Amino acid sequence: MSLKILLVDDNVDSCELFALLLERMGHAVQSAHTGDEGLSQLESGAFDLAIIDIGLPVLDGLQVAARARETLGPRTPRLVAMTGHVRAEDVEASRHAGFDEHLPKPVDPSLLAGIVQRAEAARG
Repeated sequence: MSLKILLVDDNVDSCELFALLLERMGHAVQSAHTGDEGLSQLESGAFDLAIIDIGLPVLDGLQVAARARETLGPRTPRLVAMTGHVRAEDVEASRHAGFDEHLPKPVDPSLLAGIVQRAEAARG
C-alpha cells in the first residue's frame, strides 16, 4: 500500500537519502527543509505520514507538530519525530507536542520500515 509521506529535515543530503529509500519501498515522498515550509506543506497536502526533524530552522519540529495538530485536527497525519535527542524527557516532549512516534538518529532503516508499516496499518 503506497503512502503519501512528508519528510522535513534541514539536512538536504539526509532528506534525499530517506526520500530515495521510501520511494524504493513504493511510497510517494515530498520534502521540506525548514519548519515553516514543512508546516505549509502539511496544511496544504493530504499526507499519511510526516517524519519531522526536531532541530529545524525557523520553526522547530516540536512547533511544527503542535501547530499541525492545532490546525489540522483529525486530518493530521501520523507524525514521527526524528532526532538525536533520545532521553526520556526528549521523547516525552515530542509526545507532548503531538508526535505519535520518536525515531532516533542515526536512523536505523529497519526502525524506519517499522514506522512505515504501522502507518500503513493505521491507514487501513
